[in-house]
Amino acid sequence: MLHLPEIPSFAVWSLRSLGLVAFLSISAVVAPDLHGQDLSGASDLSLVQAWSQEPDGWSYPVEVMVPPGPTPAGGHPVSILLHGNGGNGGSMMFLTSTWLEDHIRIAPTGYLNSWNLCGEASEAPDIAMLADLIDQLTAFDNVDANHIRMVGFSNGSGLVNQAFIELDHPGLDAFVGFVSQMNEPQYHAGAFHRPSGATFGPAPFCGYDEVVEPAQGRRYLNICNTNDNVIPYGGGPAVGNVFLPAEFAIHQVALQQGHIGPAVTGEPIDGTDLVEFSYLNGDIVLLQGNAVHAANQDQVDYADAFLAFEAGPVEPQADCPADLDLDGVV
Repeated sequence: MLHLPEIPSFAVWSLRSLGLVAFLSISAVVAPDLHGQDLSGASDLSLVQAWSQEPDGWSYPVEVMVPPGPTPAGGHPVSILLHGNGGNGGSMMFLTSTWLEDHIRIAPTGYLNSWNLCGEASEAPDIAMLADLIDQLTAFDNVDANHIRMVGFSNGSGLVNQAFIELDHPGLDAFVGFVSQMNEPQYHAGAFHRPSGATFGPAPFCGYDEVVEPAQGRRYLNICNTNDNVIPYGGGPAVGNVFLPAEFAIHQVALQQGHIGPAVTGEPIDGTDLVEFSYLNGDIVLLQGNAVHAANQDQVDYADAFLAFEAGPVEPQADCPADLDLDGVV
């Protein structure tokens, strides 16, 4: 079983509760032109941002693992791994060491070993960092720029959710979050949101006040446990935040991605204790389990298979029934 490191919520309000945090302008190191090069290690990336807590700039530590052997045609798919609160990039490399074997794995470490969401001590511009990281990755020859995925655990799953909402890079094709569904700041008043500036607890919805329409055509998997003792499956307050019910949250994601109609009924998966709530032919899924605030092997195997999926070629469509060979000529 994968146990997800967390820290107590005693530091949750810290500067936020005092109203002392002010979001400063974001600055990032501009990466050099990397076309014609292969990504080989962490030294090939530069993840520097500046904000109120680090006005002179701070470099996100990052770990990189490239699959051994020849590079496939089109490059390797990439998984960006986001740790739980109190964790680090190294812990994510360890937790994914037996799966995602065909992926380049990128594991940054967040400021204060956390990611900036409502209820966290970090105010770092993590979404800006991820956008910059993706831009850098797509320049390498051994990266499949059309298959960049995000995988997060707990607090990292919260950042995966925010990346789903905010980032519109066309190469981002799949999102997997373990043990943290959408929270109320991220989705309220019938829409997805992002913060327009500073985020702090006393503000309505922590300052997540700007409506966002997430990009279309994404695949999204959320893995939650009914007996989770940190993030409540049925929604409610926890770790300085308020969470949506997991089944309600996945329905909102499905509706935004094109589902029409009511929430689906979960279907048990034979041979496991998992229940699958599947939308849009399996592109949007809530996987319900009972592994507390962790993940079991069946859940990991499901996520691995989900990320192994690659869309096939688009089948040509005949304009009329008489075009039997689909060559556009009758």
